[in-house]
Amino acid sequence: MIRLRATRLALVLSLLAITGVALLAIDPPHNISMANSYGALNYCTPCHMTHGALGGTLTYTAGNANLCLSCHVTGGRVATTHTFAPTDQALPPRGLPTGTAPTGTSHRWDSGAAGRVIKGSPNTSTGSLVLSGDYTGAYPTTVQIKINAAGQAGAATFDWQMTVNGTSAWGTATTGTFTSTAPVALGSTGISVAFVNGSANPSFIAGDLYLIYARPDLQGPVNTALSTRMQNGQLMCSTCHDQHLQANAPFDPAAAGISPGSAGRHFQRLPNTSDQMCVDCHAPRNVTAKGGTSHPITLPLPATSDYNKATSPITGITKLSVTSNVECQSCHDIHGAPVANGNLLRAEATGAAAGTNPLCDDCHTYAKVATNKGVHFDPTKGVLWPGGQWVTPSTSTPASSLSTYPAFNYSTDAAKRATCVNCHDPHGWPDARTTSAKYAKLLVDDPSDLCLACHDANGQINTTGGNQVVPNIQQEIIKPIHHPVERTSGRTVMCADCHNPHKAVAGSHTYTTTATLTRNQIMNGTTVQSGPLMGVDGVRYSPYPALWVSPTASNFTATPTATYEYEVCFKCHTAYSFGSTPPNGITSGGTSTLTLVSGSTQPWVAGVGTAKFNNNSQTVNGTSTNWTTTNMAGQYVRPVGGTVNTYRVTASTTTSLTISAIYGQTTTAYVAYETRDAAAITGTTTVTGYGTTWPVGSTPGTGLVGQFFAMTSGNTNSYQITASSATSLTITTATTSTTPQDFYIHPGASFSNGKTAVVGYGTNWTSALVGGQIQAVGGTAYTISSVTDATHLTLSANFGQTSTIARFNLASPVLFQETDVAREFNPNNRSGHPVVASLNNYTGSYAPKALVQAQMLSGSPWVTNVGNQTMMCSDCHNTDGAAAQGPHGSANQFMLKGANSANWPNVTLQNFSTSWCANCHTTFSNDPHGGHHLSYPCYDCHVVIPHGSLRSRLIGDRTNMPTRYAYQNNLNNMQIQGFQKASSMSSYTDKYCQAACDSQHSAVPAANEPW
Repeated sequence: MIRLRATRLALVLSLLAITGVALLAIDPPHNISMANSYGALNYCTPCHMTHGALGGTLTYTAGNANLCLSCHVTGGRVATTHTFAPTDQALPPRGLPTGTAPTGTSHRWDSGAAGRVIKGSPNTSTGSLVLSGDYTGAYPTTVQIKINAAGQAGAATFDWQMTVNGTSAWGTATTGTFTSTAPVALGSTGISVAFVNGSANPSFIAGDLYLIYARPDLQGPVNTALSTRMQNGQLMCSTCHDQHLQANAPFDPAAAGISPGSAGRHFQRLPNTSDQMCVDCHAPRNVTAKGGTSHPITLPLPATSDYNKATSPITGITKLSVTSNVECQSCHDIHGAPVANGNLLRAEATGAAAGTNPLCDDCHTYAKVATNKGVHFDPTKGVLWPGGQWVTPSTSTPASSLSTYPAFNYSTDAAKRATCVNCHDPHGWPDARTTSAKYAKLLVDDPSDLCLACHDANGQINTTGGNQVVPNIQQEIIKPIHHPVERTSGRTVMCADCHNPHKAVAGSHTYTTTATLTRNQIMNGTTVQSGPLMGVDGVRYSPYPALWVSPTASNFTATPTATYEYEVCFKCHTAYSFGSTPPNGITSGGTSTLTLVSGSTQPWVAGVGTAKFNNNSQTVNGTSTNWTTTNMAGQYVRPVGGTVNTYRVTASTTTSLTISAIYGQTTTAYVAYETRDAAAITGTTTVTGYGTTWPVGSTPGTGLVGQFFAMTSGNTNSYQITASSATSLTITTATTSTTPQDFYIHPGASFSNGKTAVVGYGTNWTSALVGGQIQAVGGTAYTISSVTDATHLTLSANFGQTSTIARFNLASPVLFQETDVAREFNPNNRSGHPVVASLNNYTGSYAPKALVQAQMLSGSPWVTNVGNQTMMCSDCHNTDGAAAQGPHGSANQFMLKGANSANWPNVTLQNFSTSWCANCHTTFSNDPHGGHHLSYPCYDCHVVIPHGSLRSRLIGDRTNMPTRYAYQNNLNNMQIQGFQKASSMSSYTDKYCQAACDSQHSAVPAANEPW
């Protein structure tokens, strides 16, 4: 009977071959060469056994991968040209424990979305672990299971811990217990593990280790053709490969012309021309737009100079799909990576030498060191990631807010110097603040924090291990006046808005001793004049509108490469950015009333987990929450984006809250929730904070000491803070207790009797306050003569009251609105500083257009080529320090460069030498600045924004001029009513000016320049 069945099987196989069932007849496995090895027309028996099979699908070997490897190994049956060994399976870097090196050249065939499990050392247990679920962590990790009590499945207990944030450091261990053989969840990792008994009893030995290697951005396959061919939640060879069929087209363009049924089509389980199988499991990395959370795929290379479009597929390293798109396998070689480090890259992202990016520069021209001379790609001086060091918007560095991208070592990682991976992770790096999100543009840190990691006091580690000098930008941007790189909303700016990190070269702008027509250029021919601005984009201004006419969108053109420095500034400081409504700028003065800490309200902070807010109920239910009475009671809670903030937590369990009032909105399903800090006065001198993280201090100037506290309702008196901790304040006096609610923290100042020095606590004073007034609340006002820094100012007279720390007011608030500098520098205007064009090329200006040489400061660049010069914006706006050139930050008002910046424009002509203008200009006796004009300040005649004017010589107008161009925004401070430009500086008489300040100037000039 057995013989008869075998005969029937042979007959069936023969008939299949004779009748021409094409796919079985000519497709491996197994083709004619295999048939010749095992008997003519015998295609099944090399893998299958009719009776007594060891494998569950009538295979002569148990396990699909074992069956395949019986041939696909060195010395195997016939597939020795396509060999694999278990050690070829990828163990990619990041998250591996100390002592475990990344390895592998092939995609795994024994793992699932929950990870790969292997025995650690020691391990003599015969039992095994079976994983289920999808790993949901943000970082690559290794989970270690340690048996702490021996036994069989359902009785053995264990401890588990995992490496943290993609590093090799172990986190805290957690104890787990099996009460049955059912899978047990490993916390919130998404991984569940089941113990399966082995051949011995006990199957699990105390002290034995198992390791689970888990990687993010994975999910179990969705397509049933793949999912039905998983083995215990793990991939096997036939999950992706159909061993009986060659019909489905592969990704490899080299196989594109092969017809179904032909050899060389890789036995695809599904058509894979666009890596359909890859994106089924790696769905989170199926990103089709640049700037997302992973390198984009299923897109063609753009036809711009940023990409090697003309020669693609470029070198044969990367491969485009049959439709010429970038796909997963453009960069990854699934079973034949050339380097055994687990990344499965067709070529390494970093070369053997520093500064080389062989894989990246196959597509990206910015990565080519040979053609891109940016300093960041310099193999000696280029960047080597030192680890995250900064967190905006403050200068503090709480560890929980820093980038977790591991630092590179100058010795062991020398080849990574000046390579793309210092700043970019091809599949994105988790944002340390919200690990469910990733940094934009595949960066490894917030953009500006990324730059500050090197551009700070630590410098950048050089090739010998010492600090090399790079500009310390961090100390500039924390100065009182600075470009707001710390902002995350509103008008924001990042380092890359002014600098192209791929193209910028070392050095500063070359401020030559002779001003020429090309001074404002970034490059003059082949000569680099402003290396840090190389390659940055800008906004061009053409055609110029008429005299003093506001430009419109048609006057601006974005350019990918700025030619002039002002084109970089025009991106933000013109109507190109803000349209017809200029934003508010610097505030000089203002009252220091009670202000809530962080804007108009305490900040809402997103919680962990989700919550359900029940309509007409005081109960809030949570999932995956970590609530306790300690960490929740007293705070406010609401759904993310909610507008009602009156729900204060009065009691809490780990998954339930009781709120102070009935939830009176539509029932909300489980949604993300957020909390807000609160505080309460106890009736003593103690204030208790709920959810607060107040800085610690016990002396003035530390913590919050010297500042003032008040509640938003109830007892709203303000009390001086004398000591602070994270959740408690000590105040001077208190008489009325309050329930937890919103609170105020606002600055204070120390006034000393008989002294002019004032010390601020929590203040952000700037030199723009000079000339304004300050007073302790309820006291006398004093004029401010100077501001040293954010917390120190000087009075014009000794403080004549009792020494005190008090709340204060700043008198005469003035809001300085921004203006459109393109309008001001328009060469069709009557006058202006020569930023866009030289003065002789000011088409709207009357002759004589330029000043005379005698009016320029001797020894300055401006004494030569007068009238045929251009300026940089940074000639006037620049740092006040020596650490770094450029308008990053300054203690001076408006970031003015040079001496006497605080005196602009409030200085009389007789004190001209102490004016800010005297850094470039001088006066001579027979021009109109002499004589009886000596007692008048500059702002009586000239606009206070000296970029340009509708009138000649930057003269203003008392009647029709926008108030922003008058001192303190008050047109009464402008005296000029009419003006006519004279033929020379020595030709001015009373008839050229009409002014309100003097009866000698009462007549309208004959050739008046109207405003």
